[in-house]
Amino acid sequence: VGLRLPLELWQEGDGAARSRFGSAFAAAWSGRAETDALNRLVLAAQLSWEQVVVVRALFRYLRQTGLPYSLPYTARTLVTQVDVTRLLLRLFKTRCDPELLPSAQEREAAVADVVEELRTALDRVQGLDADRILRALLSAVQAVLRTNAYARGADGEMPRHLSFKLDPALVAGMPEPAPAYEIWVYSPRVEGVHLRFGAVARGGLRWSDRREDFRTEVLGLVRAQVVKNAVIVPTGAKGGFVGKQLPDPAVDRDAWWAEGIACYRTFITGLLDVTDDLRTGADGREVVVPPDDVVRYDGDDPYLVVAADKGTASFSDIANEIAQTRGFWLGDAFASGGSNGYDHKAMGITARGAWESVRRHFRELGVDPQTTDVTVVGVGDMSGDVFGNGMLLSEHIRLVAAFDHRSVFLDPDPEPASSFRERQRLFALPRSSWADYDASLLSPGGGVHSRTAKSVPISPQVRARLGLPDGTTSLSPDELVRAVLLAPVDLFWNGGIGTYVKAATETHAAVGDKANDAVRVDGADLRVRVVGEGGNLGLTQRGRIEAARSGVLLNTDAVDNSAGVDCSDHEVNIKIMLDRLVARGELDVDERNASLRRMTDEVARLVLRNNEEQNRTLSVERAFTCPLLPAHRRFLEVLEDAGAIDRALESLPSAADLDRRIRDGDGLTTPELSVLLAHAKISLRAALLDSDLPDEPWVRATLQAYFPAELGQRLADRLAEHPLSRDIAATVLVNDVVAAGGLTFAFRAAEETGSDAADVVRAFAEVGLGSVVVDDLSSGHRGFVPDDIPLEQGSILDTALLRRTLKEHEVTGVVHVAGFKYAGVSVDRPLHTFEQNVTGTLSLLRAMQEEGVESIVFSSSAAVFGTPSDEIVTEQTATLPESPYGQSKLVGEWLLADQGRAAGLRHTSLRYFNVVGSGTDDLYDTSPHNLFPLVFEALVDGRVPRIYGTDYPTPDGTCVRDYIHVSDLARSHVVAAQKLEAGEPLEPVYNLGSGTGSSVREIMDAMAEVTGIDFEPEIAARRPGDPARIVAAGDLAGRDLDWQMRHSLTEMVASAWSARRNAG
Repeated sequence: VGLRLPLELWQEGDGAARSRFGSAFAAAWSGRAETDALNRLVLAAQLSWEQVVVVRALFRYLRQTGLPYSLPYTARTLVTQVDVTRLLLRLFKTRCDPELLPSAQEREAAVADVVEELRTALDRVQGLDADRILRALLSAVQAVLRTNAYARGADGEMPRHLSFKLDPALVAGMPEPAPAYEIWVYSPRVEGVHLRFGAVARGGLRWSDRREDFRTEVLGLVRAQVVKNAVIVPTGAKGGFVGKQLPDPAVDRDAWWAEGIACYRTFITGLLDVTDDLRTGADGREVVVPPDDVVRYDGDDPYLVVAADKGTASFSDIANEIAQTRGFWLGDAFASGGSNGYDHKAMGITARGAWESVRRHFRELGVDPQTTDVTVVGVGDMSGDVFGNGMLLSEHIRLVAAFDHRSVFLDPDPEPASSFRERQRLFALPRSSWADYDASLLSPGGGVHSRTAKSVPISPQVRARLGLPDGTTSLSPDELVRAVLLAPVDLFWNGGIGTYVKAATETHAAVGDKANDAVRVDGADLRVRVVGEGGNLGLTQRGRIEAARSGVLLNTDAVDNSAGVDCSDHEVNIKIMLDRLVARGELDVDERNASLRRMTDEVARLVLRNNEEQNRTLSVERAFTCPLLPAHRRFLEVLEDAGAIDRALESLPSAADLDRRIRDGDGLTTPELSVLLAHAKISLRAALLDSDLPDEPWVRATLQAYFPAELGQRLADRLAEHPLSRDIAATVLVNDVVAAGGLTFAFRAAEETGSDAADVVRAFAEVGLGSVVVDDLSSGHRGFVPDDIPLEQGSILDTALLRRTLKEHEVTGVVHVAGFKYAGVSVDRPLHTFEQNVTGTLSLLRAMQEEGVESIVFSSSAAVFGTPSDEIVTEQTATLPESPYGQSKLVGEWLLADQGRAAGLRHTSLRYFNVVGSGTDDLYDTSPHNLFPLVFEALVDGRVPRIYGTDYPTPDGTCVRDYIHVSDLARSHVVAAQKLEAGEPLEPVYNLGSGTGSSVREIMDAMAEVTGIDFEPEIAARRPGDPARIVAAGDLAGRDLDWQMRHSLTEMVASAWSARRNAG
């Protein structure tokens, strides 16, 4: 046991030594203390066995943080330096024993005295190793914020487990990144750590098998969790524990399982031992109740929420039972997903969230995996939550290969319908494995092979499907797994555990997943088109970036599988709110649980909307990553200067790398944008929480939007009572701002205006009013309208519809873009044009007047100028339209002006030119009358595009126009609407132009360059009504509406071509 009592001490009758020896021996014999070399301190340093346990616990913690010295070596150092050892224990007691000194002031003074003695003693220590060991222990003692070491149970004994809450930043040699808070739980039976990156944080607890470095494992997981949690209220947290006395599961699995549960119970209890509680006082207010017999060196900290992770999937009820027995304020909201929580596997929520990413990626490839067969390889088996649910999300999944830790599944040419039904059967079969797959349903050459086999035969069909070299007839299981990972298929779906893809520049050792070193591949070698990361850490970040640069479409695991944590976050916050009703007698527990169940589908909808929005944001950022790269560069610098981001840890490019990319016209990859997106949300939320904005009355509406309607509407006036109301409001606002404006919107707005983040968000909220769309869809698509924006399908000629819409949606301003817009066609159909554009505008103005709507932005046209004589058209240029279309737009301007004079209507008209490009790959202009789609469709069909007229009085003989990007156009419409809403004066008309223009021939040349299709346009006669040149100055719009041409001609063509390719 590490104890030896010298004979002379026994004979000389040293009673104190014999007593310490006897107590230490009894503690070791009974399992209350471990048997190791540190027990020598009982006699050498005259310490009690309890004091040695403290030293051992702190040493074990330091080993997990990277202290390189072994226990025997450390024990020899402490025995040699007994004076310093005693001082360290004296400092610990002085700081942490609540009964030693009566006041904080006396404790502070006594601590200062001991620290001074320690520093003097340390200066006398000889040897670098000894100095490092002792100073590391000193830093650990000084980092302790709370401990249960002096809490005594009914037996008056030290707890059988010790808990230490620490400030990791104070611990010597702490690996980066250092969390904000850390709890270390130690006992002879179990060790565990819980890392939090903020006061309000959440994440799962893992039953680890990495006894020597489980903190390293947890730190890697929590880094990903912080990024993943950017979309929800809490920041990231993660915990892990190891059992130290586990039976061999191969001999007695039940005993192994029981010991694991016992270790988990100890770990949970240890976490709660140093956590504050909340109680409702006599006045109805909540008060923080610190744990008994604990000295606190930090502020109130009652928020501790956990979740399941690897090895603890069924443990949530155990954690909640412990919390409820202790009366912890969160009750069964402490551990999400228990018997009265949301069953993630039953909901399939994590897989469904990741599938939103997969669908978005395929959409950019022009493929809909819900209607088109896609070939898939994956990690996992059908019994698993993420893999199993994921492989049931489309009947068009053709799963050709998959593997888990037991088997490799091969089905080189599966029949979609029958294989889907078999996957359904396996998913419903308890504890199924690939070995349970009906072999009669496998395609020729398929099979299920054990990963312990010496070799696996490779059929010609499998060889072809996996893209193996000719002549390959067998592979080892590891070689086969590598072949699966490198298969040339549509989708790689990761639903398992392990890291399987790294970068070529990384070593296997750097990955930190030794179990998969033999099968891991490089990102540059992947041959899949899309990666979906339902599981965590399947690829290293550098591996993702390498794959993205090789053409693979992927995000990060934090983006793809965030739905699980998002669902748990909603569960916890809903329970907190409902439990207040239960405590007040307004709801009984059964009703609460029934209400939770009823809200399941809506919680899923709210969660998946976040997945959709994040993917949409990334899609837009990716489309404009090159022009936005200077903003991304500045934003990164600000984050780095604030210490909020470490480029090396996050695998983000250096300033020099970004300068090179700017020069080369190369932007950030989607994995890089994913990290930047998370940090944009984290930094913006932190800024909002540091302001008064979350406390402003108008913010309550955002709280209602967070909760399901049943709860949000029922408790609308009481949601502000939620303990996390500020955090919830800040999260909702941040998600809305970033979804609408992009990841650098708030940063750029603050940078350009000198405002702080709260001012930017406040202004955004004030002008970012809800929208409703009225459209007859005669030339549009319902899918172009975002899911969260209501659509009223109908004509603007229907005044009753317009009145009802304006009233029901409480509309305060209108942007009028509806109308028939084709100049050439209007010559043939003048009556139709005037009915749509003039009568429709009259109908709208009448409805607005009757419902009291007082502002309108009107989309006019450059066609009102006809064929201007001015070289550069200004707002003062004479309006002489040459087509019914131009005439109808001019009449619309007159109507607004007349209504403004007669009824005080606030208005402006925007005269814009040829609108081109796409703001997102989802939206493609299919109009048969617009130049870009006309050319693209001709090229796709193998036809030669046509130029109408090459004899115009222009430099190359073709028409010259201002071609403007749709995103630039939309921005000016929004700014105009915002200014009218704010009551700011605007000009009656504005031109949105470049001042230079581009010819049709220049457009054709740009299209040839972007598409890579070499063609010579066909020449045709002029079209009636087409003027030779219309180029306008946009000076006034630049002054008042933030108008500018943000996209070059090539970028306009490229965005439109990308959308065309996506449309298939």
